[in-house]
Parts: sequence; C-alpha cells; structure tokens
Amino acid sequence: MKLLYVAMFALTPLAQAGSLAYVAKVDLEPVALAYASAAKLPMLNSKSGFALRVWSRDYMLGNVHGTVVASGQLRTLDTTSKYAHGNVIIEPAALSASRSAPNQRKLEALVIALAPYNGTSISCGVMDGSSVLVHAAFNGRTVTVKAGNPSHCPDKASKIVVQLLQELRGEPPREVSPNSSVKRTPKPLRGSVTAYFKR
Repeated sequence: MKLLYVAMFALTPLAQAGSLAYVAKVDLEPVALAYASAAKLPMLNSKSGFALRVWSRDYMLGNVHGTVVASGQLRTLDTTSKYAHGNVIIEPAALSASRSAPNQRKLEALVIALAPYNGTSISCGVMDGSSVLVHAAFNGRTVTVKAGNPSHCPDKASKIVVQLLQELRGEPPREVSPNSSVKRTPKPLRGSVTAYFKR
C-alpha cells in the first residue's frame, strides 16, 4: 500500500532552555496512517483506550524502528527504508511477539505532557540523525508529534520524546546537553515499521 505524505508549512522559532527550537504545525495523520497500514495495524482513534506507537527513522541509513504499546503489551518491528523520487519507501515488517510493557502510568504521564504539542513537527537545526514520530491515544483523544533528533535538542517537547524512548527501552533518565555539538545517532528502539510517504 502506498501512502503519500506532503508537508507544507512555515517554521516558527521558539526559545527553549537557551536554545532555538523550530515548531511547525503539520498534518501528521497521513504519516501515522502509513506506518499503521504497513504494520497491519488499525489507525488509532479516540476510542482506542491507552495506546502508544513510536516510530523512528534514521535519515542516513534508512533503518526504521517501531514500538507499539497496547493493553499492557509491547511489540516491536525492524525494517529498512529508502528515498526514491521524492518519496520515503519503508519496507513492510511483521510485529514481534508480545511482551509486558513498561510502566503504563509513566508512559501515560509522558504522553499527557506531550499533548500540548499535538500536530507539530519539532527540530533544533541538527542535520542527519533520525526523526521520531509519537502517535498515542488516551482519555478519548489522540496525540501525534514528530521530533527531529530529539536527543540533541534541549526544548521541552524533545526532552519528553527522549524520556519516552528511554522508558520504552528501560533506560535510566539522562540530561540532554544544550551545548552538545556531536552528531550522535540515538540508540534505536528494538523493532521497527513500514510506510510510504513523501519527504
């Protein structure tokens, strides 16, 4: 299934923690739908109960990683992607077997903290690396946020995304340095997804 995602938006700079973050209002639903369809998952909606899907894609290597949390269970995917003719093509992949999810209350709290950024794409000017799409349902609503290289960005939304990733991996929290100049690729989640959208 081929789904196209076209984003046209103006960037709005916001000062956060002494650094500049660019926040753009974007319709991220087509991207979330593409990932869900490729993973053979139904689209999240306000009646889904608590559910969390985190998709990350390495810009340079094309690796795609996904983690799906629902009903207290966690499943993952691993796949690859390529850039061709203006489109990002992500190969379909099967979900892993289910296992117990991390602390759901902590995940819910982080999703609620991310809710004010619903429908935005956030970056701080770091090139290459990876992007992370967070798509969640809770309390009768859905939240979708995209963050570019969140582990390099000191703004509040990026920090929340990093905390989500750490919680899903079972890692202890760590500080994000606002003065970091090293281009590190965040450690990927185990698992990944599939999609087709226009870059």
